[in-house]
Amino acid sequence: MKSFLKPLVFSLGLSVVAVNTWAASITAVRSWRAPDNTRLVLDLSEQVLYRQVNTNNNKQIIIELDNTDAAVSSLSLPSRIGLVQNVLLESVGTKQRLIINLSDEVKPKVFMLAANEKLSPRLVIDLYDKVVMQAINTPVLEDESSSQSGNDGRPIIVVVDAGHGGEDSGAIGATGNYEKHVTLAIAKKLVDILRKKEGFKAYLTRDGDYFIPLVERRKIARNRYKADIFISIHADAALSPLAKGASVFALSRKGGNAATSRFAQIIADRENKSDLIGGVDSNYVSKDSQLTNILADMVVEGSMSHGLNMGSEILKELGGLTKLHSKRVEQAGFAVLKEAGMISVLVETGFITNADEERNLTNNDYQQKMAQTIFDGVHGFINRYPIPKSYFAWNKEQRATKQKRRALEEVGAAPPKVVNAAEKLIDKPLEKLIEKPVAVSFKPDNVALIASFAQNKPQSVVSTKPDVPVIKPEATPKIVPTIKATLPTSLDDFMADANKTSKISSVTSKVDTKKAAASIPKTEPKVKAVEATPTTYTVKKGDTLSAISARYQLNPEDLKKWNNLSTYNVVLGQALVLKEPVLIAKIKTPPPTKKVSSHKVKAGDSLSAIAAQYGVSMQSIRDLNKLKDDNVVLNTTLKIPNP
Repeated sequence: MKSFLKPLVFSLGLSVVAVNTWAASITAVRSWRAPDNTRLVLDLSEQVLYRQVNTNNNKQIIIELDNTDAAVSSLSLPSRIGLVQNVLLESVGTKQRLIINLSDEVKPKVFMLAANEKLSPRLVIDLYDKVVMQAINTPVLEDESSSQSGNDGRPIIVVVDAGHGGEDSGAIGATGNYEKHVTLAIAKKLVDILRKKEGFKAYLTRDGDYFIPLVERRKIARNRYKADIFISIHADAALSPLAKGASVFALSRKGGNAATSRFAQIIADRENKSDLIGGVDSNYVSKDSQLTNILADMVVEGSMSHGLNMGSEILKELGGLTKLHSKRVEQAGFAVLKEAGMISVLVETGFITNADEERNLTNNDYQQKMAQTIFDGVHGFINRYPIPKSYFAWNKEQRATKQKRRALEEVGAAPPKVVNAAEKLIDKPLEKLIEKPVAVSFKPDNVALIASFAQNKPQSVVSTKPDVPVIKPEATPKIVPTIKATLPTSLDDFMADANKTSKISSVTSKVDTKKAAASIPKTEPKVKAVEATPTTYTVKKGDTLSAISARYQLNPEDLKKWNNLSTYNVVLGQALVLKEPVLIAKIKTPPPTKKVSSHKVKAGDSLSAIAAQYGVSMQSIRDLNKLKDDNVVLNTTLKIPNP
């Protein structure tokens, strides 16, 4: 009998030893503070059973772990972080009791995470503040109508997401740098640039080293900040240390799990694992994955197209700073981009696993250049495709209005008439030569007039118009003026001195009637014939525009206008038109009637997205379709006016 009991006791002893050997160990206790919660993480050697013990103290939480011990006798336990005052660890038999003392009441969430490629099993305790502490300066979003002074459009709201954070370090560089630190540095610099530019407002999803689930990141952007644009910043990783270059990604049109290339699918799979590494309840992830895939199919086509367009602008700018790993915007089912209503892209700034790019990505000056390059791409996109009712849309309308007004002024207003000094000199002196001017309009023959001065005789002037009478001397004896003149040596001298005080002096004398009658010739005075005006004239040596005008009794200003001359200079051998060209009236055709296109409302469509897709305003669609508000009904057909 004794011989039988000895093996039995020995086997029981082995079983007790085995139980003790199988006990899980707590290897570390870590903590992070986020804007609205504090996270405690217990690193375990293997998964264990746990339970939360009910207490009457709202400021204390107790969690028991079965069959567990501490790997080290004195673990470093967190204290004074967020609402956590201190953390205690007590051994109760084969159990470990975790006691969390708080400064205020919280809402706890406890869950177990299985081991992954980076980390061992973990027990995560998220302590959510009942009164949300805003670590990020959360703005008080103003109403669009009052956000800007006057009516100069609302600002574009851009939310920049620094990838990874907290327990999720992201990719690790060749010398040990973490992706989460690189992305936060570039994101902060990009937000600083955006805030300094007119027409933008910018915010961060995280401003410190803590983890935010992928779903929460896009909800922060869309629900908290009402983002128009969402940019997620990352640094890539590869098995080969030679891989390098920047890339830009957008959400796939073909569904939540489709990708434009194997490279895009690998990147999307890796980034989507962030929740599992960072620590998100698996039940929550599975439920959200189903919901987000449905939403991804409902995303407005226009928003996705804008995402590709903005990605192309950013990619073009990145090509001027660094090598591109992919020269087109890749698409895949990125969970962080699956949010309808905002333009979303993911930017991989380079491969942190490449030694050269790691050196650049951790350099402050290069990070600033990278942030500026991304901004230049966003700015170029928003100027080309301004969001309706935004500052940039208003600015574009103002520029278009000014251009139209300037064009109308140039077409509608008559050009100012330039009064030629030579024209004045031709017409004015003649009035002083006649003591009793006749109330008729005429143009003198200046060549004949100068010739008459040379003979010291008054010159009769013939008008170019047939109904103007010739001025004849009176037959009755009268006081005849004797004209003395200082003659110019040339036509140019005569033109220059015409405005000066006339040197002509008249001397009156009484003349006997018989002598006066005898001095008048019996024959009719010979009048110099006016040279017939040809259609064209070829400029000869010594010709001037004034002389040609005087020769053919034309206005120099008209001659200049008919020949499209910008100055009064003429060129030897130039053919001048001497008659006003006949204008053929243009028959105005009525403007073509505007064609109205149509759009059938699909699932996920909104009035603002439809207006952006066709490049028209929401008001024009409302007016044309007599809509009372901005709501559109599924499967109805809307009339779309021409832009």
